[in-house]
Amino acid sequence: MALDIGKIQSPKSAQKPPSKGFNLSYWLNKEISLGSGIFGDTKKENLYSKMNILLTAGIDIRTVLELLAKEQKKAPDKALIKQILDDVIKGKSLSQAFLSSGKFSPFEYYSLQIGEETGKLSEVLTDLTTYFHHKIAQRRKFISAISYPLVVLATALGAVLFMMKFLVPLFADVYKRFGGELPWVTKLVLYISALVSKGLVGFLLVTAISGWMFYRQRDKAWFRSLSAELTMRIPVFGGIARKIYLSRFCNAMALLSSANVPLTEALRMVRQMVAFYPIEATIDTIRDGILQGGSLHESMQQHIIYPDEMISLIKVGEEVNGLDKMFRRLSDQYTADVTHQTEVLNALLEPVLIVFIGVIIGFILIAMYLPIFKLSTQMM
Repeated sequence: MALDIGKIQSPKSAQKPPSKGFNLSYWLNKEISLGSGIFGDTKKENLYSKMNILLTAGIDIRTVLELLAKEQKKAPDKALIKQILDDVIKGKSLSQAFLSSGKFSPFEYYSLQIGEETGKLSEVLTDLTTYFHHKIAQRRKFISAISYPLVVLATALGAVLFMMKFLVPLFADVYKRFGGELPWVTKLVLYISALVSKGLVGFLLVTAISGWMFYRQRDKAWFRSLSAELTMRIPVFGGIARKIYLSRFCNAMALLSSANVPLTEALRMVRQMVAFYPIEATIDTIRDGILQGGSLHESMQQHIIYPDEMISLIKVGEEVNGLDKMFRRLSDQYTADVTHQTEVLNALLEPVLIVFIGVIIGFILIAMYLPIFKLSTQMM
């Protein structure tokens, strides 16, 4: 009987959305591929997981790649696996074939190379699966934390703009016919409505142009530094973002340390894995400090991005020669903190935002109906 690779269960983070209904959480967390050549983290997690399962079952690497190539539904993904398969058939090692494809990072290449040289490829594939699973989970936790308030605030802003653009001017026309002195609250809302009516198109145009310019500059060092700095200054959300990237840093260091990668080389690879400018900017200084004879914790202590508690635990890990275990412990701790803070934040934000939106809309309605109430009392 032929092996049906499609029956192998994918990791949870790679699961497809439910077939019925609209799943907002799925679409907010879905990887967006602007090019057909993207091989994202979710696909990598799925790939490493199934490779591990098949190799553990005793299937040779060539057959594994053939099965994985047949499973791919998208032409670019199928072509990528076939390219790796062709390189392996030509005599390249699996790690070299992955590197030659241009779709995998040096971290993945070195991890696979170590697994091949030590005969622990299955363990390395497990670690890679775990790494991408944690990376995806952390990204989704942060998106989940900010998606609800952003969606609600965007909806509220749309409702307020609609009222200011179309509803309030109707009341303004009515009040002009009646004449008389309007309450200051009503005057304020009418003034804001007039500003919105005159400047809405210009505001939307400036916003669109600014968004396009920022998008073009998103990979520049100054933009990444500024955006990271602003993100960390946001109350609550900044702390969550910081812990997410610290967890990713610790998780990557744990994997590389357990694979016996030299510390300076591990830091070099981590710089490409973390993708958070405040951490990336410290790597060269930390590596220089180690090369000059300093310890890891002493070099990290010079940068405020790393908490004192983290520095203390790393110091202990260096003293007992257990950096991999200490980094894994720190990664688990930060992941647990992010999960807890995200759950608490979501629970608190819902009622606060509902009250906030209600106050704004209620203020506008009261301001518009207040002159009518006054007029009715004068006529009685």
